[in-house]
Amino acid sequence: MKITRVKGTPVLKVDPRHPRAGAPLRWAAAILQNGGVLALPTDTVYGLAADARNETALKRLYSLKGREARKPLACLLGYRQQMLALSDDVPESAWDLAKAHWPGALTLIVPRAPWVPPVLTGGLPRVGLRYPDCPLVWSLIDLLQWPMAASSANLSGQPAAVDSRQVIRDWAGKVDMILDGGRCPVAKESTVVDPEGPDGTYTILRQGALQLPTGGR
Repeated sequence: MKITRVKGTPVLKVDPRHPRAGAPLRWAAAILQNGGVLALPTDTVYGLAADARNETALKRLYSLKGREARKPLACLLGYRQQMLALSDDVPESAWDLAKAHWPGALTLIVPRAPWVPPVLTGGLPRVGLRYPDCPLVWSLIDLLQWPMAASSANLSGQPAAVDSRQVIRDWAGKVDMILDGGRCPVAKESTVVDPEGPDGTYTILRQGALQLPTGGR
């Protein structure tokens, strides 16, 4: 893994599909563990990520993006069952969608557990969860031993970043590390779904990379 610095920010070259275990990746995880914010690639778009347990880090992520505190962040998971770390009431319909489409470009909105920091969800009673198709994210979460809070790596209201050059230009000197994985393969944000419709139906809140039939089962 090659490390450079841009405006004082470490920029670590990575292969998102085949991340190499070692000191550089442990360094990235340590930044998260110590309340830092990373910019990193996923399968869909680049994100800004922080430890989902750390309220100070979450508030900094909001501040960096210029995001309103009432707008929730999502969480990235390292495996399907990790939904239970953030929700103690996952509906069966959510499990069905997760089994069908995870890992992938699907964010599910489910009830948040009492131990989830309210700042993560903008004070709302539910939380958005996604298990991305990105081994780099899985490796970081495994090292962190907890899901990562994330939001697309752009200022609020701007298009999502899908290429590392844009991320380095926008975030060098602001975040604690940038993981440079080139261009995201999907290059479009995830589809956001509320799975709690009647009779197993769901509502698409944002149509993204994953194409689902409207209101399907």
